[in-house]
Amino acid sequence: MKIVFFIHSLVGGGAERVVAGLASGLADRGHEVVLLTLDDGEVTTYSLSSQVQRIGLNLLHPASGMIDGWLRTRERIATLRRAVSSLEPSVVISFCDSNNLLMAMATRHRDRDFRVWLCERSDPTMQRLSRVKRWLQRRSYPMADRVLVQTEAARQAMQRGLMRGCPEKVGILDTAIDIPRPMRELPFAETSKTIVFTGRLDPEKGVDRLIEAFAKLQEASLWRLRIVGRGCLDGQLRDLALRLGVSEQIEFLDWQSCLEEQFKDATMFALPSHYEGMSSSLIEAMAMGIPVVALDTQVGSVELIDHAQNGWLARGDDAVEGLRVGIQALIDDPSMRQRLGSAAAASVAHLTWDRLLDQIESAVGPA
Repeated sequence: MKIVFFIHSLVGGGAERVVAGLASGLADRGHEVVLLTLDDGEVTTYSLSSQVQRIGLNLLHPASGMIDGWLRTRERIATLRRAVSSLEPSVVISFCDSNNLLMAMATRHRDRDFRVWLCERSDPTMQRLSRVKRWLQRRSYPMADRVLVQTEAARQAMQRGLMRGCPEKVGILDTAIDIPRPMRELPFAETSKTIVFTGRLDPEKGVDRLIEAFAKLQEASLWRLRIVGRGCLDGQLRDLALRLGVSEQIEFLDWQSCLEEQFKDATMFALPSHYEGMSSSLIEAMAMGIPVVALDTQVGSVELIDHAQNGWLARGDDAVEGLRVGIQALIDDPSMRQRLGSAAAASVAHLTWDRLLDQIESAVGPA
């Protein structure tokens, strides 16, 4: 099969990690794989198999206004249409909402016989899109052959919403992780007193809420918070930590292609996002035996975590207090940390790359 993947870039993020893993795995299984990215392809967080052909379209230039933005969108759609047509794929697999909209528009009236899959990697009920984008989604998404989400809740929401006219097209494509080798260094992690978050420093990730919760801990001065990632709120988050008097306890680090180094001394992991699909970072933390604190408003976290059995689900209606209570509970009870960490690793052990690659191959079928 000839499989074309499409995403904005391979810089940071869980969706980017999954695309890199799928493209590499399918190429190593003998398929012809092409990765299209909106950026120029020069900067990457995640490595690709040498068998993957990468094409950077160099279309990630910021717009200088509404008219310029519309013209750039038209340019992206036209360029994608030409690129996909010239590649003659068996299937195109696009990732993330804005990219999916571009691909859906580019392939609405395709002149060749290939399939189009649109993969949503977040909670579709919580996406903040303009009225114009929503209108375009309603017109173009049903033209795709498959719309794939990460959770059962997201599938049902998509079937009731954008895809209500063709609910049979909506399926689930969850995620996969590299089984960590070795697991975290437990004695070191227990004494390091380190809480870790990894992800984009953008509004939907709610890192400000984690910093506020951390500042309210009874023994905040004895603990550290490690924030791994980058985004538009980087400066604001550093200012918030300074304002709350915890800047000395918070460490900001750039993206890491391999999180094992940042996780090996993690006492716990916290996910403060306003909404989430199936968070790759959360799963990787669980796979390494790290006790996790997430929010019950994150649909993916709810599917992954059985409260107080393999993780802690905090109340999301008052997220700062919920995070504080959950983190404090784990701080106060080392035996619960160890129990939750062990159960977490066992509960995600089935999320292997071979399983996900088999799922893709089975669904694509013969060219």
